[in-house]
Amino acid sequence: MVSEVDDETPSPETIQSLADLTRELRRVRIWAGEPSFRDLKKRAAGVQPKGRHLPSSTAHDLLEGKRMPKQEIMETYLLACGVEDLRPWIKAWRRLKEDQRGLARAIPAPRTAPPAPPAQTTFDAVDLAVMPVAAAAQELDAMTAEHARTALAKMSPQEAGERIALMGRAHAAEVLARMDESKAVNLLKAVPKMAAKGALLELLPDDVAGKLLNKWGAGRHDLFGHMPPHEALRLLRTLPAVEREPLLRDIAQPTQTRMVELMPLEQVSVLLNNPQFFGSATSWLDRTDAATAARWLTLLDASRAGVMLGEISDKSFTEVAAHSTDEVIFPAANVMMQKKPTKLLLLGMDRVFRLLDQMGNRHERRTLAQALLRQAPDQAARNKLTKYI
Repeated sequence: MVSEVDDETPSPETIQSLADLTRELRRVRIWAGEPSFRDLKKRAAGVQPKGRHLPSSTAHDLLEGKRMPKQEIMETYLLACGVEDLRPWIKAWRRLKEDQRGLARAIPAPRTAPPAPPAQTTFDAVDLAVMPVAAAAQELDAMTAEHARTALAKMSPQEAGERIALMGRAHAAEVLARMDESKAVNLLKAVPKMAAKGALLELLPDDVAGKLLNKWGAGRHDLFGHMPPHEALRLLRTLPAVEREPLLRDIAQPTQTRMVELMPLEQVSVLLNNPQFFGSATSWLDRTDAATAARWLTLLDASRAGVMLGEISDKSFTEVAAHSTDEVIFPAANVMMQKKPTKLLLLGMDRVFRLLDQMGNRHERRTLAQALLRQAPDQAARNKLTKYI
């Protein structure tokens, strides 16, 4: 029976048994506000980049603690609860799994069983390179990290990459962290799937991940598109400051947006006002939710805000404007009227008339009213616009 849990902060470092793991997983749920199993299922489906599956019955079984959960199920549950750093949990899970394997090996065979032939317990790099990839990965998983590192270092990058991709990720990351940086980068590049490369990088200590990214060279930006945004941002911060902005510009726009959403406003302000990020920043306004975009709009001067609002989609403009005050929108609208005057009709006619009323320049007021007259939504609006002309 798993003991009752309190509201202490979850502590994966204290896990020594299945009961401990279950207790800490329950604490995670309390820490997350005790979401229902149905809510956890919905949250898991929204985990980026591809969503995950966590049936209510699976989450319930996980917290019952009757059996060791699969690593993927535990990870999905933790992400659904809002846990950002999975590394200590994966290490705890692997520690328990290794303990279980050790216990299984310690149980003597029945007396009636025929004696088993002596089995080879260690393999050299040549053996591991010629045996089936999945079998080699299992053998590497059973080795110490140092032994596995030595074996993989003697293989070609292609051979080593195929095998480390099928190892347990926590153990594979530990092996990578022990390698010479150049060998580790070449091995990672040979891992068959981009998502697997990213997953291994996520589990490395920050200093090691930063060194490997520094040596990666061309194409490293593709790695970030296959990571959760919080992990992508963490790894970006492992690089020297001078390299971060150029790399961020090369990352795919959807991932860029999610990463910027996680940044403090002071950092967002610097990026939004950087001329080199104009195209990217406009895309962020278009892709993020309206409330966030409206908050970012306050970080821009009227000129830059007006140009960006003119470039985003009509749908985004309508939603952002609805979340913004007149004090923010009207100065930007004065800039928009130079090139995109009719887009201002999306503000709604009541707001358009307030905008016209506050314009101090009579010529500009008349010019805007004339531009809007033809596309006004109804005769009443056209009649009222005529008064400004």
